[in-house]
Amino acid sequence: MKYFACRVCCNIFTMELEQKKCEAYHDHLQSVKKTDEELDSYEVTIHICKDCQQPFTLNKLEKEWYKEKVLSLPVRCKSCRSKRNK
Repeated sequence: MKYFACRVCCNIFTMELEQKKCEAYHDHLQSVKKTDEELDSYEVTIHICKDCQQPFTLNKLEKEWYKEKVLSLPVRCKSCRSKRNK
């Protein structure tokens, strides 16, 4: 299954049309104006959790943090990681 993420709020959709509607809504509001550089920081990739099989996102800043700490990217969503670390 293919997933689509809104470039503004990072909500995940299963249909590209839903994603485009969400982005259009944010563009229409124009409540927060961001530069291209700021928008790049919201760039997300969608991953599937190894445990629960649900999609989760990692944005550019999170990926850079893992790279700085010389850690591999997570394969589990935040809730599964917290359950596993208890």
